[in-house]
Amino acid sequence: MNLSKAQPLSDIPDKSLDDLYFEFQADLGMTKHIGAIKATDELLRLCHVDEHSKILDVGCGAGLTDRYMAQKYGVNVVGIDIRPHMIRCARQYAKDAHLTSQVRFEVADAQVLPFDDNSFDIVMCESVLAFVPDQPKALQEWVRVAKPGGYIGFTEAVWITLPPAKARAGMDQYTSGGSGVQASEKWEALIQQAGLHDVVCRKYAVNMLEEAGGQMKRVGCSRMLGMGGKAIKWLFTNPDYRRFMKNANQLPKSLIKHMGYGIYVGQVPLNK
Repeated sequence: MNLSKAQPLSDIPDKSLDDLYFEFQADLGMTKHIGAIKATDELLRLCHVDEHSKILDVGCGAGLTDRYMAQKYGVNVVGIDIRPHMIRCARQYAKDAHLTSQVRFEVADAQVLPFDDNSFDIVMCESVLAFVPDQPKALQEWVRVAKPGGYIGFTEAVWITLPPAKARAGMDQYTSGGSGVQASEKWEALIQQAGLHDVVCRKYAVNMLEEAGGQMKRVGCSRMLGMGGKAIKWLFTNPDYRRFMKNANQLPKSLIKHMGYGIYVGQVPLNK
């Protein structure tokens, strides 16, 4: 795969940790969604996806979920992401998978969508809202572009139990500008306030074996091995990656015990 060359991260000073996080994911051709493919499948069921659905994926990253939906359900998907490097990666992978007739990607902001009212049957988002500065505004936009009777759904990281403040502050470095990881009740309130009907809110603890297996299923064994090899190479050649990993390794190892994910879905009113 021949992706357009981005500016080397080592040449860009003072990158925030969340900038580095997404740049590395784009270069690896992946996007990490907490809950992995199990969460994706449940989100799609709750949104009543079928072969006729027209879907907007907000914060699509490298487009893994979009390709998965196109292949499994035969749907048409538009994926957006605010990071051009992610969109270049997503477009190339869709081309490689011969899915460009079903899947389209655009650079766009979750808070200001470049689409007409009532354009999509489903607007979905996976593990992205924690990075969005104005979350109520984003939800308003999603409702605007969704058809009456359609569905809004998202997954997000949650605290199952609240970790110490110092540990939370360490995690918040990775979502600068957004809210970071929250208790499930915060996300529940957000979707309730969007004026949706029949809201469903569910939360789950993280199962690390399921996470690893779901990620393997999503990207494939050979690609996972290739990603691992590239990450090892970066440890020796990329100072930004070493800085990122040093910060990540300073997070308490017990933090994962406090984390889980939530799934939040509601139906758009017919008379919106």
